[in-house]
Amino acid sequence: MAITQEPYCPNIIYSFKTTGLPSCGGTRSLKWFVTNGTFVGNDNKDTVFVKFNNVAVKPTLKFDVKCNGVTSGTSNTASFQLKSLTSLKPTVSYTQKLPQCNRFSSVSVLPFKMPATNNLYADQLRWKLPVGWTLNNQENIVFTPASSTVNTNVTLNLPEDCLGGIVYLKGVSTTCTPQLQSDSIAIQINRTVPDVGFMGSLTALRCGVTSLQTFTADTNCIDSYLWEVPNQIADLPTGAYILQIKNNKQTIYKKIQKN
Repeated sequence: MAITQEPYCPNIIYSFKTTGLPSCGGTRSLKWFVTNGTFVGNDNKDTVFVKFNNVAVKPTLKFDVKCNGVTSGTSNTASFQLKSLTSLKPTVSYTQKLPQCNRFSSVSVLPFKMPATNNLYADQLRWKLPVGWTLNNQENIVFTPASSTVNTNVTLNLPEDCLGGIVYLKGVSTTCTPQLQSDSIAIQINRTVPDVGFMGSLTALRCGVTSLQTFTADTNCIDSYLWEVPNQIADLPTGAYILQIKNNKQTIYKKIQKN
């Protein structure tokens, strides 16, 4: 049989015809057989039309020849390269748990080969990011691997909120119409909650002096804080504590007054 358009795309109709049929002095008949595909029309003509399934397994095709009802020849089974990423996921390596407030995460993606081909790879990597995240400081989330023999390395840029998130990645082949897509892999990125302390503006107080003592949290990557203040402290009047929002953070002021 003639094979001229390999590797093939799934769900596209291709034609195949017999070659080198044995001679027959009587009535000759054909019967074709296909795996991972279907015939479009008859399967008993010199030329048949086949549509391959979108599976990541090489399809096969062969035919039998009968002369006067007796089998007189069988073609060799031919297997074909088929482009498919169905039921596959990219392979990645990354650090799942980042140090507190780390804003960068490196992800390495292995070359994504289409297994039913000899040497074809997904030509795009498509990312879906949480709101506020970027890749390599860009919002463009479609990357073309530079090579099919080396990993694709990217840097996730995370916001300052110290929260983690899930990044989704899938491989795409644009060489078929419609484009072929793999399943998505979920990349869970966690960031540990930082330990928070606070500092006072004064290290020593003098009796009888009215002053303002400021306490400020010492971790910059937290967006907001929840302070707990005692309702009553000896020798201080009610309302001696004041909460104020400054630079998107809560700062507590302790007013020291003369008794």
